[in-house]
Amino acid sequence: MKFVIQRVLSSEVSSNGKTIGKIDKGCLVFIGISRNDNRLIADKMIKKLIGLRIFEDSEGKINLDIKKVPEKKFPHANYSLNSHFAHSCIFPFLPIASLL
Repeated sequence: MKFVIQRVLSSEVSSNGKTIGKIDKGCLVFIGISRNDNRLIADKMIKKLIGLRIFEDSEGKINLDIKKVPEKKFPHANYSLNSHFAHSCIFPFLPIASLL
């Protein structure tokens, strides 16, 4: 499982020209899930994400975690994060795990 975490001023995801998710200032998290991932791994990664100190406090220091800021969170599944291109230039459409 991989997370790519980005602080954003705004973010929007659309599909077929229709907006399916949108936030203003906050945190965009691309999530790559592989077939070897399970709920225990997901829980561990989410706990790490929640504890990351990536927002400024009142003194401007990067010292606040996601729980302590009013900004929105925007998780987004991204199937290409776990792809491997070591032996080919062809995009490998690998099956992803179902954590449900």
